[in-house]
Amino acid sequence: MGFSVGDEVKAEGSVFVRNRRIKGTRDDAQRQLSAWLAKEFGYIGIERLRVKGLMKNHHPSKSLSDSALSNLLNRIAYKAR
Repeated sequence: MGFSVGDEVKAEGSVFVRNRRIKGTRDDAQRQLSAWLAKEFGYIGIERLRVKGLMKNHHPSKSLSDSALSNLLNRIAYKAR
């Protein structure tokens, strides 16, 4: 028995909802972390990393590519001003 078009729509909808929840969780964690760093420390130093080189290591590459590091750095820079 094959899948119907309605099953595909349901599957796409569930993937969309799951990805939206993940994004919301990530954004919330980044907001809390950047606010805590800006409040807790007077000076914040950030090291520039070669992300392209880090992607060659297969163990952390998936979590690094999914973590939205540039967004976190922008939030920290904004809140630390």
